[in-house]
Amino acid sequence: AVSYSCENQTVSVTTDIVHNSAKPLFQWRLSIADQGIGISDEDMPHIFERSYCSARAKQLRPDGSGLGLPIAGALARAHGGHIEIESVPNHGTTVFLWLPITWETQLID
Repeated sequence: AVSYSCENQTVSVTTDIVHNSAKPLFQWRLSIADQGIGISDEDMPHIFERSYCSARAKQLRPDGSGLGLPIAGALARAHGGHIEIESVPNHGTTVFLWLPITWETQLID
């Protein structure tokens, strides 16, 4: 988020616990929002593909490898979660990481 944000802009990080009424479980949600370049509708279907970098992202970060989101997505799935992304080109992106709260986690808390 910091790498693709406009200079002197804010990146916000929030977390909360959400009850999913469709399933009897709670989920932990991490939200990271930037005020950066955003992701176009054309690029959105490809952002979790390994080594994919949009032309716009390459302009801003020519050293980017296109591995950040694929790795994050794989790690989320490995822990029973998922990632959702909302983005508006030239206005910013919000990434939501959802992870289940298991019975063992609830005992620790």
